[in-house]
Amino acid sequence: MLRKYIHIKSLIIIIIVISTFFVFNKYKTNEKNDIFIPVLMYHNLNPRPDFKKITYTIKPEMFSQHMNTLKNSGYNTITISELNEFLSNNVPLPKKPIMITFDDGKTNNYDFAYPILKDLDMKGNIFVIVHAIEDDKNKEYLDWTRLKEMHDESVMDIQSHTYDLHHKIDNKPVIFKHMDGESKEDYQDKIMKDFRLSKQLIEMNVGNKVIALAYPYGGCDKDIDEIAKQSGYLQLYTTTTGMMKKSDSPCSIKRLNVDGLCSKNRLLFEIFLLKVFSSIF
Repeated sequence: MLRKYIHIKSLIIIIIVISTFFVFNKYKTNEKNDIFIPVLMYHNLNPRPDFKKITYTIKPEMFSQHMNTLKNSGYNTITISELNEFLSNNVPLPKKPIMITFDDGKTNNYDFAYPILKDLDMKGNIFVIVHAIEDDKNKEYLDWTRLKEMHDESVMDIQSHTYDLHHKIDNKPVIFKHMDGESKEDYQDKIMKDFRLSKQLIEMNVGNKVIALAYPYGGCDKDIDEIAKQSGYLQLYTTTTGMMKKSDSPCSIKRLNVDGLCSKNRLLFEIFLLKVFSSIF
């Protein structure tokens, strides 16, 4: 009985070793033949974050640790515009490219993330909810002046998080909700007008070309994808966990959400794991 147990255990170990070899070999092969771009997703930076919001809030000092660690590990931050030049015109990316994104466009991005990135000569990308910028009474969101400053300093690429589709009605994202009596054509026209207005206002007030859209709450479907493309967006960002590869479609870019409990070592480990999984599957 003992001999049989040892035989089975040895067989299992052999299978694990062989599987690991093939997985690692496939990973190394694909690593050479493709380009992997981690896309990190942040939202809020707050010195005293509410623990209930820790999934989307990080302390500035921890964000600084993340950026310093990435820089010291050889990563080079890129903008959405630079990614587009790479995908569309084969303009080379720097070694170990990585993208830092911020959703919503809160003032804390300017207060904390902007100076950290600027001091380190790094770049970020902000997806803004445009109607919140237009509402001067809402000081929680950035205004055009600060957005333009960050863009003009070549620190932040400003892109779209829709004009006014980032909220819910009856606990359902309004981007997916058909109003009473609203036809399919009217619904699609409403979405397209929102996408185009957001793009137009950012380009007019900031000055950069808007080519990317981050979906509200990360949700999307084929119809909305098509509307976004028709509205002039070349890159569509989701909240699906994963890593972007050159061979992937730019219309369903996966990201890694970075929560407020993520240490610098955990961040590097998660990036590595995503790279391994992305190279295999």
